[in-house]
Amino acid sequence: MAILIDLDDPHQVKNFAFLKNPDLTIQQHAYEVFYQGLKNGVLKELRLSGGDLFAYKITAGSNLDLPDLAVTIEGKEVSLERERPD
Repeated sequence: MAILIDLDDPHQVKNFAFLKNPDLTIQQHAYEVFYQGLKNGVLKELRLSGGDLFAYKITAGSNLDLPDLAVTIEGKEVSLERERPD
C-alpha cells in the first residue's frame, strides 16, 4: 500500500515540505487523511503493509500514465516501475 501525490516539483515531498504551501490543499488532505490514517492504525487493522508516501510530477490530465520518477519523503528518487517494497 502506498500513497501517491502529484507536485510541480516532486522533491517538495522531502520532509513533507509541501505541507507548508497553503495552495496544495488536495495533497495536504491526502497526507492528513490517508497517510496519517494508515500510519495511525489502518494498515494494521486491514492487515496491509507499506503505507509509504511518494510524489511524482504533475501529469496535467486525468487518467494519464504516471511518470516513472517518484520521490520519497526522505528525498530519494525512485522508479515507480522498478521499486518494490521490502
